Amino acid sequence: MKISEIAVASALLCAGATAAQSGTSTPTASSTSWRSIPTLPSDVDHGRKLLANLEDPKAKDAQKLCPGYTATNVRNSRGGLSARLVLAGANCNVYGTDVDELDLRVLFGPKSRLNVRILPAKIPEEQGSWYDIKEEYLTRTVNDVHFNPTDSELDFQLTKSPFEFSVIRKSTGDILFSTRGSKLVFENQFLEFRTELPEKYNLYGLGEVMHNIRLGNNYNRTLYSTDASDPLDENLYGSHPFYYEHRYDTLKDGSRKGYAHGVYLRNLHAQDILLRKKSLTWRTIGGMVDLTFYSGPTPADVIADHVKTVGLPAMQQYWTFGFHQCRWGYYNISDLENVVKTYRDFNIPLETIWADIDYMDQYRDWTNDPVAYDLKTFSAFLDKIHADGQHFVPIFDAAIYVPNPNNASDAYSYYDAGLAADVYLKNPNGSLYIGAVWPGFTVFPDWSAPGTQDWWTDSFQKWYKEVGYDGIWLDMNEVSSFCVGSFTPGVGVREVNYPPYAIDHVQDGHDLAVHAVSPNATHSDGSLEYDMHSLWGHLETKATYESLLKVFPGKRPFIISRSTAPGTGAWAGHWGGDNASKWVYMVLSIPQALSFSMFGIPMFGVDTCGFGSNTGMELCARWMQLSAFFPFYRNHNVLSALPQEAYRWTAVADASRTAMAIRYALLPYMYTLFHHAHTTGATVMRALSWEFPDDESLAEIDRQFMLGPAIMVAPVLDQGANYTNATFPGGKSEKWYDWYTQEARSGSEGKLVDLKAPLGHIPVFIRGGNILALQQPAYTTAESRKNPWDILIALDSEGDAYGDLYLDDGESLVQEKTAFITLEATNSRLDVSRKGRWTSGETLSSVTILGVSKKPNQITLGKAKLDKWSWEEKSQILKITGLEGEMKGGTWSKEWELSWK
Repeated sequence: MKISEIAVASALLCAGATAAQSGTSTPTASSTSWRSIPTLPSDVDHGRKLLANLEDPKAKDAQKLCPGYTATNVRNSRGGLSARLVLAGANCNVYGTDVDELDLRVLFGPKSRLNVRILPAKIPEEQGSWYDIKEEYLTRTVNDVHFNPTDSELDFQLTKSPFEFSVIRKSTGDILFSTRGSKLVFENQFLEFRTELPEKYNLYGLGEVMHNIRLGNNYNRTLYSTDASDPLDENLYGSHPFYYEHRYDTLKDGSRKGYAHGVYLRNLHAQDILLRKKSLTWRTIGGMVDLTFYSGPTPADVIADHVKTVGLPAMQQYWTFGFHQCRWGYYNISDLENVVKTYRDFNIPLETIWADIDYMDQYRDWTNDPVAYDLKTFSAFLDKIHADGQHFVPIFDAAIYVPNPNNASDAYSYYDAGLAADVYLKNPNGSLYIGAVWPGFTVFPDWSAPGTQDWWTDSFQKWYKEVGYDGIWLDMNEVSSFCVGSFTPGVGVREVNYPPYAIDHVQDGHDLAVHAVSPNATHSDGSLEYDMHSLWGHLETKATYESLLKVFPGKRPFIISRSTAPGTGAWAGHWGGDNASKWVYMVLSIPQALSFSMFGIPMFGVDTCGFGSNTGMELCARWMQLSAFFPFYRNHNVLSALPQEAYRWTAVADASRTAMAIRYALLPYMYTLFHHAHTTGATVMRALSWEFPDDESLAEIDRQFMLGPAIMVAPVLDQGANYTNATFPGGKSEKWYDWYTQEARSGSEGKLVDLKAPLGHIPVFIRGGNILALQQPAYTTAESRKNPWDILIALDSEGDAYGDLYLDDGESLVQEKTAFITLEATNSRLDVSRKGRWTSGETLSSVTILGVSKKPNQITLGKAKLDKWSWEEKSQILKITGLEGEMKGGTWSKEWELSWK
């Protein structure tokens, strides 16, 4: 298939002239006018002015107009039950065409899950958008048809006429989900169902949106992946239709008990979710009802169950937990070299330097600017940073440039290869769908096309031979286009572009085609972008992961993607997108991170110090401290803003070094948390209510957080403040130790405590009952991994503590040797046991034990008596030093014990 001059001329009507094809340009905000962004007419990204149904007081109410369904032929089936649902009256056709008959399929298994699917009994092609997501795109949630429903923790109850259903927790009789008093509406372009909720419910999830962790009880959520600069309370880059609800009951003894359950809708069509005083209503513009319920009973149980369902997160390479620096506006290799050198001159650890679109040749993927980023100089630079144990990650955009057929010099071989393999999205008439992004006219890969993966992989392999990148940063993959539609003569706009129900979409006029590939773009398997839109970035991430497995054989790919969906964490991490240099965005970065913990994407961070507008010294210092405790730690800002590298202000440099020293010491702990996430679905960053699920006072706490079970961070989030306040959960029996002074305090029983925190200080606490294996920090992660170990034991009120440590080579996809170390302290004795064959020779430097109430008579390591130790009566800190020569073969090479009697 060849692109014709007619197609280009047609696209011009839509997109207007661009810099690449018309010779005109608008200089960027920088002084380097040679770098230009394509000029597009101001109106090309404006669609129809639609009134969202949630905004329209005259919008039709499907609950009043539609008849609902009656259940017939109800019967037990293997692992569950089935029924036929028949429309209970005349068709209402309120936002589409009613489906007369539906199939209900209920499937139990494993014991914590229940799946309810409702789909058309027959699917006439001319009526659909009843797209059922393929399992290879999005994992199904329940597959064990041999599970006995009597063994389930959940029960399913059905009312035949009118059809209603409820999901109940067997152990308590609690109704977790119930459609009582409402009707199921199932049309070809509109689904609606509602569940009752208790008054003043605590509900979390339903992303991606910038909002506090607990959702409001009079609040609308819209899910539809889109390219938008982090507006508050609007839909954003990813779609995650999952929530958990946390309820608290009073027991007979007067104590409070928390119970959580989860609900996941396996449907990525555009959707509105209406949270009201005592109900939640789901509305989608297509697909099926495919609900999975998780019994919990704790938030941690629910989240782990969901993460295991959609896909356990990828294990990251060790180096990815170092500090990353980026900017849109590193115009040439000299800029990169100067940033890397200056970070070292200021002794601020820098692990990875990133490149935004500045490095590309006219913003085309898999290319380098031949002058500013010439390959010879670039290769020398990459060789240098790799020799120093540092890394390089470039940005990669979603759209592929279409060369001008009238200009023989405008060749682009990657496009030609894709065209030959027939891998691009089409218009309904079979012609290429042509949009506009940074390089000008663009096409978009079709992930359902048979040749796409091979072409994608081949392209990354070819480029790697020129540029030795270490990971890939996927941007603009919602998928974004700066032009509404792809003009094609003789083909009208299909109704899918403007469905009868208009969601409360963030883009201009709520039009689904604004700043995006239009819903009528067609995939090779016959599906439409209408059905696939919120999956596009998810599938690009999967394809990139498969490609990097070939580029780096045997190594774990490192990918950060902007658009995500359930299961994206199996291949990549995510950053919070185009935030702003404002205090509110730093505040909201915490609930953002916690939300992505819920969604199974623990490798999360934000553009530290803010992406848009100019940051300030105080904001940047506080933010660099805070992000040091996020798994993905990167500073990045926009072209037009002032530079904000950590060395730009003395106070920021000091704050960064202090926080990074803690982070790098904790890297073995963070890496171990990721091993648990990768193998069990456990979270890395945690809300306090997940760790203390019976404490109702924590239901809205999102200005402080836990890093795993052991570390609590209480940052300063207010401008001009020299203190913060925090709660210390657990009551009087819980111990919390200050990271810096190592002194203990008890829980605050729901009360906020003032903490002094002058600029440069971020309050960090260790929870009693935990043991941390710390490694002395160095400039890079590779250097840190060679340093001696320190063990920090924080005893609980009973004098006990526990910790673990996972060790491997830090990069291999499949490990030949690993070790899992268990550290357990009880009765004034530390026992260290191990499983696995991984060995390393780093020595043990010290052991510090917090909460030792009496001075020991002697300290022994095995049978050897130790002399280098001290104990402070006031602080109750026991410190044992001089252990470097005591561990033959390395700290973790064998099992050992330490006692203080």
